Order: sequence, then C-alpha cells, then structure tokens
Amino acid sequence: MKQPTRHFLSIFIVSICVFAGWFMYPGTQSWIKKHFDPAPAEKDENLLPRENKRLSRLVPYEDRLEKARKLIENHYYEKAEIELSQAIRQRQGSIEAYEIMAEIFFQTQSWDRLDALLGNIKNRFPKSHLGIFFRARKALVLEDWESFSTYATEEAITFIPDLLVYIAIAEAYEKDHENAKKILTDSLSLISKKYAKIASALLLVYDTFGQLSEGSSPHLLALIAKTLVAENEPALGEKFAHLSIKEKADYIDAWIVLGYAKYQQADLIEAQIAWEEAYRFDPLRSEAAYFLGLSLYDQGRELEAATYFEEALKGNLLFDNEIAMRLVEIFIAEKKYDQALAMYEKIASQNPPAQVIENGVRLALYTLKDPDAALKIIQKWQKNSDTDPKMEAFEIYALLLKDDLEVARQKLSVAQKKYINNPYLLLNEAFLAEKEGDVSSAKEGYKIVYISALAQKNSSLANLAADKHNGLKGR
Repeated sequence: MKQPTRHFLSIFIVSICVFAGWFMYPGTQSWIKKHFDPAPAEKDENLLPRENKRLSRLVPYEDRLEKARKLIENHYYEKAEIELSQAIRQRQGSIEAYEIMAEIFFQTQSWDRLDALLGNIKNRFPKSHLGIFFRARKALVLEDWESFSTYATEEAITFIPDLLVYIAIAEAYEKDHENAKKILTDSLSLISKKYAKIASALLLVYDTFGQLSEGSSPHLLALIAKTLVAENEPALGEKFAHLSIKEKADYIDAWIVLGYAKYQQADLIEAQIAWEEAYRFDPLRSEAAYFLGLSLYDQGRELEAATYFEEALKGNLLFDNEIAMRLVEIFIAEKKYDQALAMYEKIASQNPPAQVIENGVRLALYTLKDPDAALKIIQKWQKNSDTDPKMEAFEIYALLLKDDLEVARQKLSVAQKKYINNPYLLLNEAFLAEKEGDVSSAKEGYKIVYISALAQKNSSLANLAADKHNGLKGR
C-alpha cells in the first residue's frame, strides 16, 4: 500500500471540536528521483569508465528494526514482515523483532498469526509478558470482556503497567469517562514513554471536550477514535468510530475516522465504503472527496481517484502537495504531460522543498525537451523560496538548451560566487564551453566534474559527466 504523508491531515485536527472536520493523515512518501539527469545512454566509456558495481553488505539488526517501524508507520506491513523475518534470523535471541511482528498482526487483526507468534515467543522467551499484553489488547478489540479481565489483572499490572492504558480505554468504551480519565491520570508516572504518549493524547481529548459547551457524546467518541487511530491503534479507533456512528448515523467525521482506521489496517474495500458514506452525506466536503480518492488510488483505480482528488483541491481545503503529487503521478502514467506540468506549476507556487518539484523540471527538460516549461516551474518556485544550488543549475541548464548563452553565463557567474565549486554548476560551465565551441575546455570541465562526483559518491552525476566527456571524443 502506498503511504501518504501526515501533512494533509494537519488541516483536519482541531475543528471537529466545533463541529467541523479534522483528522490526521500519516505522513507520506514523496515521488522524487535521485538523479540530476535521466539515465544517460550507453556510450564508449574507455576514457572515463563508470563505476556502477554495488557491494553487498549485511544490514545491521537495529537498522532492520528501524526500517520495519517506518514501514509499519506507513502501512507497508508485508515489507515490514520481510525486514523483521531477516532480523529474527540474524538475532534469534532478541525479542524486539518478535514484538514488532506481533504489533503488525495485532494492527491488521491477523488473530491466528498473532496467536501462533505469541506461542513461539512463550517457548523462546518464557519470562516474557508479551503474551499477556497482546492477548489483553486482542480481547478488548473483540469485546471479550471475560478474557480481558482474566489478562488485565492487578497482578499483571505490577509487571505490565502499560496495561493501565487499555483498562482506561475499556472504561471509555463502556462510557465511564470519569473513571477512564482517573486511570489515565494516575498511570502517567508508571507507564512507558510510548504509552504515556497515548494516555496524554486521550487526556487532552477529555480536556478539550470538557471546554465545549455544545459538546455531545458522538463528538467525544469520534475524538477518542481519531486519537487512537493517530496513535497507531486503528483496531480500537474503529470500535469508537462505530460507537459514534451508532449514536449519530450521519456524523461525517466519524465515517472519515472509521475509513482511516480501516485504511490503516490495510482493508481498502471497507475504507472505501466508509468514505463513500462520508461523501454521500456531504459531497462538498473536501476531506471526504480526498479520502475516497485515496482508497480508489490505492486499489489501482487511478482515473477514478483523479476525479475525487481534483474535487478536493477545488473545495475549501487548503492546497495540499500530497494530493497534487498523486494527481501528477496519474497524469504522467496517462501521458497527460501538459496537465502534469500545470500541476507542478501550482505546487511550485506553494513554496515546497526544492526536491518536490525536481521531477517536474526533469519531465520538462528530458522527457518533453521543453526548457521553457522547466523555466516556468523553476521561476514560480524561486518567487517564494530560498535559493537552491541544484535548482539554479537546472535554470542555467535550461537556458543553455535554449541557446540563451549570455543570460546563462551571467547567472552562472552569480551562482558560482554563492556556491563555490558546486559540481552541478561546474557541469554547466563545461556545457557552456561546449556550446561556445571550446571543446578542450569542455572536456577538461567534464573530467573535473567526474572526479569530484566520484569523490562525493554521486554516481549519477559521475555517469552524466562521463557521457558528456566521452561524447566529445574525437572532437
């Protein structure tokens, strides 16, 4: 599943308290390539042979765990499982990888796999209390109150104090909010940092809700649901969203939260159904259109998704780069390059990081051979953004392609004073020499860039310089 970033939902966090929609969207992968130029064509490489061989290396255990955590955060559960399986093979005597794997099975409600894993953990780590902890949480999700009380005992709390958070959540589910608040407050000095964060977030919900003169139960339940989903407890968040909807069937925010809870559990169909309900109740609600588009996008239904993404951007939602970038991907896949470039221009005007629009510049320069389109994107970005050496290099490169040599020379001179010995600017200097017919200086310049790029382990730039140099062979 592709993962979006959390930026979009920052718009959606507060206004639910005053009957507007808010939510949090996790935070996202940007669609960014890592090269200055597209992969150059194969040429005679005798003068400056490329060095493309990659050395295999052992990924450290801790690095695999960290990668798995990030994959889980972005809902790439299958990829996370692969990393964790490798980590377990590397260090079978450590429990950390097993615990993270158990969290995956819990979040996705893969109960049979969770039970099998907990049995394995019990055999390998007989002193571990993970089995009790996860079985108590599972019982809570399944509303198996008898099993929950069996696991969440006073004795268990003495060696697993983090269970207090789930006991408080159980009280909240039974709508005993006063007792839930008391347990959360008393637990803060006892529980681990991870679960103290959840407890604090829930206490903030109660404090915020208590300040609302017009607050009602569906709103409180939706707030709790949203908080649990945001704290990576989607299964429990789903339960509270259903409670909220049960009390107020047309409560759009609860439907949006329910959809996102299912989305976090990799259940795209159920997420789509929930978001369709939100959209049905209010088609003008930008958040509903966006999330419905998201569920379709991740099912591979990009063209249908594009309709809802465009609708979301036209609504009262602030312009969001995450939505725009998804539209760009769809437009490029459909070869609707003019629409993709137009969207990149809009993105550029929103002051994003330079790397966000880098692919748009490449699309114009290398795919469409349109330096004018590249310059439009770059100059839109430059109006509201700080300077960036690579973006200035792109601008100069576009001017050189247009044979606007005098302007390119002037801009190159200014840029080189700001960014001394920048390899991308040195590449442009060599390209300028080539354009002016000074082949000897151009070849020497490309060689300098090649050596510099190798020293910086920038294989993309080294390859480009090699191609440029070798392309002048015999001249």
